[in-house]
Amino acid sequence: MRKTKYTVKSTTQFKKDYNLAIKRGLRISLLEDVITAWLWERYCRTRIKTIL
Repeated sequence: MRKTKYTVKSTTQFKKDYNLAIKRGLRISLLEDVITAWLWERYCRTRIKTIL
């Protein structure tokens, strides 16, 4: 995954689901893009609050 300010805490269930997705042959890059976009949106919201 790309470097972001925030990190995702991997729970046991997330790890199981992630490994299952890999075994099924799903595109993990899409999942990583969604997580990165979510983290970026969260970062932007905190920046807006501190600016205002």
